[in-house]
Amino acid sequence: MLIDTQLIVILIIIGAVVAALTVYILKGAATSNKIESAIKWVKIKDYQKAIGVLKGIINKNDNNPEAHYYLGECYFNGKNYEWALPEYKRVLRFNKYDKDFTEATVRLRLADIYLHFQQSEEAQKEFLLVIQLEPNNEQSYFQIGKIYIERDHLDKAAGYIKKALNISPTFTEALFYSGMIKYRMKLHSEALLDLDKCVSQDKTLYKAYFYMGMVNYHVRNQQKALQNFDLSSRDKEYRLRSIFQRGVILTDMNELDQAVVELEKAASSIQEDDSLARNIRYQLANVYESKKDISAAIDQWEKIAQSQPDFKDVQEKLSNYADLRMEDQLKDFFVASNEAFGNMCRSVLKQMHMDVREEVVVSSVLAVYYVEEQGSKAIRGHKTLVRMYRQNEPVGDKVVRDIIDQMKKEGGVTRSLCISATGFSKTAIEYAETRPINLLAGKELSNLLAKTN
Repeated sequence: MLIDTQLIVILIIIGAVVAALTVYILKGAATSNKIESAIKWVKIKDYQKAIGVLKGIINKNDNNPEAHYYLGECYFNGKNYEWALPEYKRVLRFNKYDKDFTEATVRLRLADIYLHFQQSEEAQKEFLLVIQLEPNNEQSYFQIGKIYIERDHLDKAAGYIKKALNISPTFTEALFYSGMIKYRMKLHSEALLDLDKCVSQDKTLYKAYFYMGMVNYHVRNQQKALQNFDLSSRDKEYRLRSIFQRGVILTDMNELDQAVVELEKAASSIQEDDSLARNIRYQLANVYESKKDISAAIDQWEKIAQSQPDFKDVQEKLSNYADLRMEDQLKDFFVASNEAFGNMCRSVLKQMHMDVREEVVVSSVLAVYYVEEQGSKAIRGHKTLVRMYRQNEPVGDKVVRDIIDQMKKEGGVTRSLCISATGFSKTAIEYAETRPINLLAGKELSNLLAKTN
């Protein structure tokens, strides 16, 4: 009887164990089926349905690394990086992986999230750990190289990019960054070799042509550089810089009309007020100034000054053209054609009761006359030498000295007059104080112009 009781107990225990194992296996199978179901939703990018399934699994068993990993994937692919981050960290704490997700896979996801949040140091740590796990992971070397580029540590960046290329010599993006680094390190020949390889593999990688253009610009191969920048302008990121560089080259070549076209195109495409925008406006203003379109140049300098008052010599430029900024008459005087400039000069002299006896020269910036003054104090037969300037900078003392020297050589010239649209330097004013010469500029000139037709 005792034996029968013991047998019954043993059978009961065995039955309980079998039942427990059956329940465990069935639960595991159910969980596995649910995971597979969630993975299918992830593959077709229906992340909300996948999230619902995975949260159900985690609610019943929070220690399921696979469920946490795929939940992280759902959040990551849905760009919900803040929620993805703790899921991946949880997976690392479990330290259990399978063929579909390895430790390296998880750490690469974490690195991408840190890069998104601009935490480059944390991202770099993850990439270094991936390299320990997978020494031939060229992407990790490449990403560390990019991080060092952002920190302007070009030597270190070059080393990591080179390691990526040693693993994968046809890695196009790595070739691009290698060429860019070498350009910035002034290794122009080596940069061109990498960039040439880059575009030979992918002719649509237009940003590579930008650095080819920069290299050719610095080695004075201007025509080739223009072609390179034309191609790189097809890249959205490099479009504005490419158009700007074309404008710079055309300015250097003295093709001012074409330079204006390119630079105006660049200025009209400015989206934010940054350093590139200020350089575009500055270059455009300088070309306008060279073409005597001072009003347009002033407009660009004023926009720069609003953004960064101490940018280059903008304040000096605006100071030089202070009168033109205020007086429309002076603007007209400065930008008029040579013929109109001459007419305005003669009209100003007429307003000053001077008869032109001899016109010596009328050029783009200078008009020279001998006049005879009218009125009771005028001395018959005595002439006055007049020089009228509309040059870019204030008239200096050398010009005043030249006028006095010319007076001495001419018979019957008793006085002289210098008129400047941009004023006079301090030394010019001081020199003129004790000489037979009058200086006229600014408001006086503007008032005279206002009275003319």
